[in-house]
Parts: sequence; structure tokens; C-alpha cells
Amino acid sequence: AGLALPLLALLDYQPGGSSGLAALSWVYALLPCGLKCLAAALLLASRRQLQIREEA
Repeated sequence: AGLALPLLALLDYQPGGSSGLAALSWVYALLPCGLKCLAAALLLASRRQLQIREEA
């Protein structure tokens, strides 16, 4: 909710309104997926750096 609520505010989401349902759906579907992809990329990058250090 720490990132989702400000993002919804930027997208002009109003609770109870029908116009913001698409924004709500996208934020709560794509934001977690994006954060998980970012975490996976960081893990892969750190793994490669550890392998380089072990070889040296």
C-alpha cells in the first residue's frame, strides 16, 4: 500500500467511482509483478558478481 496508494492518487482514483476501476486493477496487478521482476533481476546480478569474485 506504500507505493500503490500514492500511485492511485496520481492516476486520479476516487473510491466508489467507476472511472478509476481500470487504474485500480492495473496498480494492484502490475505493481507487484514489476517489483518481483526487479527483485529477480537484482538477485541475478548479485549472483553473477559473486561468481566472478569466487573465480578470481
